[in-house]
Amino acid sequence: MRQYILLIMTTLLVFCACRYGEELDRTIFIADEDDHNLPAYSEWGYNAFGAKYERSYFLSSNNITPCKAVYKEGILHFSLHGYLNLPEVNANSRQQQMSLTFSFPSSTKETYQDLQKLGETDIDLSLCTVEIKRDNVAVEIENVSGHLIFKRTQLLRIDGVENRVILSGTFDMSFFNNNIPNKISNGRFDVGINDDFYSFE
Repeated sequence: MRQYILLIMTTLLVFCACRYGEELDRTIFIADEDDHNLPAYSEWGYNAFGAKYERSYFLSSNNITPCKAVYKEGILHFSLHGYLNLPEVNANSRQQQMSLTFSFPSSTKETYQDLQKLGETDIDLSLCTVEIKRDNVAVEIENVSGHLIFKRTQLLRIDGVENRVILSGTFDMSFFNNNIPNKISNGRFDVGINDDFYSFE
């Protein structure tokens, strides 16, 4: 009988741990007090990001993994993936998939735990490569300026086991697209990375 009870308790613990892991992967949107279209800035690993893109909003979603990081040949590629919510032109063009990738020189990153070293880092985007894709089509941009700031990094442990690194920060950038000035402003991110980190060195 005792073995049967232990088996049930072990099964429940594993089930709860799996459910807890699933919850950590969800995107949680808590609206900003000043702009309800954006998530509030947080450092809790909500897997959310958002920014104003001209008069539209670039936002994370539960349908797409919000963040990936790739380290290759001395460069860290930090990507945010979500949707661009467009002004209402017609019912079929309200959302576009969009990704925003910042690529910058970085010390060696072999595991996701190494991303903790990004804490309190201010990246000058004029010295980096920035790529925007909308519906998987690259947007031609030039003369980029702005900042990507990793305000805080945290290593999250669950029951003493390392689970993910939480990256929290802000970003703003200006650029030209076909000689027309564009701006992404009020950017903020609070994302957890573990299996979404790739190193090729």
